Amino acid sequence: MAYVNNPNGDGASIHIEFKTIRNKLKRWTMPRGAIVCETSQMLAELQNRGYFFDISKKKQLVEYLNALGGDVATTYTITDTTGWIDGAYVTQNKTYSPNGDSDLKFRDVEPIADSISEIKGTLAEWQAEVASLCAGNSRLIFALGAGLAAPLQPLVDVESGGFHIVGTTSVGKTTMLRVGSSVVGIKDIPHWRTTTNGLESIACAHNHMLLPLDEIGQAESREVGAIAYMLANGQGKTRMTKNLTNRKPKTWQLLFLSSGESGMGAYMAQSGISLKGGQEVRLPDIPAVPSGSPFGAFESIHNFESAKQFAEHLDRATQTYHGTLLDAFLPKLVTDKATNPAFASILKKQVYAIARKLSEGTIDTAVARLPTVLPWCK
Repeated sequence: MAYVNNPNGDGASIHIEFKTIRNKLKRWTMPRGAIVCETSQMLAELQNRGYFFDISKKKQLVEYLNALGGDVATTYTITDTTGWIDGAYVTQNKTYSPNGDSDLKFRDVEPIADSISEIKGTLAEWQAEVASLCAGNSRLIFALGAGLAAPLQPLVDVESGGFHIVGTTSVGKTTMLRVGSSVVGIKDIPHWRTTTNGLESIACAHNHMLLPLDEIGQAESREVGAIAYMLANGQGKTRMTKNLTNRKPKTWQLLFLSSGESGMGAYMAQSGISLKGGQEVRLPDIPAVPSGSPFGAFESIHNFESAKQFAEHLDRATQTYHGTLLDAFLPKLVTDKATNPAFASILKKQVYAIARKLSEGTIDTAVARLPTVLPWCK
């Protein structure tokens, strides 16, 4: 257990750990105010997260939790935002800082991020079973690059946005997303089919991180354009609290990879809506199948007998090995940023130099986003 608060000194909370009846370790940072004002909701949340207790003893449990704080030796600072904070990079499960001494920890306000930033297996295993098989495959290499590019966006002042992978069914689109997700440690790929509120929470949980979104066809075609705008603009709606005050809108900066059988414009047209230039820039289409590829999204299937076997192997391997590359990349990144004052400006110059070459002098948002993801063959 630990006593925690936010960077402003507010938001006093108790960080607790417990095991579920299936012996899975769970963590929850519980606002102290909930003990006083929202006791029933607090106990219900504990139950929902897997902590079971004798309901006849709930009064004693509340009294025990309320007594915690002053006698807890461990203290640290909580944040409900992932990504870059005061020179450190915060994920759902770990904080990376130049000296390894940051007391920042992520607080999972909404239990939505259980399978984000998960580290499973070793880097060598991931390299052998996933990364090595991306060699010779431009789309898979692009997906790997996207996983590493998102933490660089705030350093080079590149706006949020994404790329939409377009292709018919069973060509390997979801496998591409899984490969990119394995860099970050995202085990379960979110889908387009969710509420706007739900997508806001998902986007916030992926701040400064890759957000994969599978199958645009599952979303309402009339809403796709607005969702793309919202994700790229980096801010949700302002909403009222139960006390009739404005709740601060959720914000994020991220890179998202989407997939679908149709491009965003074609899908929006099903509802009679025309694609606007701003939407196309925020989520440009990329063909899932490279020109002349005999194996769908894959130019090379290495020693596998078929593209299907190759994709199935990658699908299994990314579930078994993931998160290790980002875990190796971030310590180096935060150290370089802290020890070299010119690091961000040098990186930005490199990105925009490549962007100018790609755009022949005129840089738009989508072109500026590409160099953070490259290398990628034409």
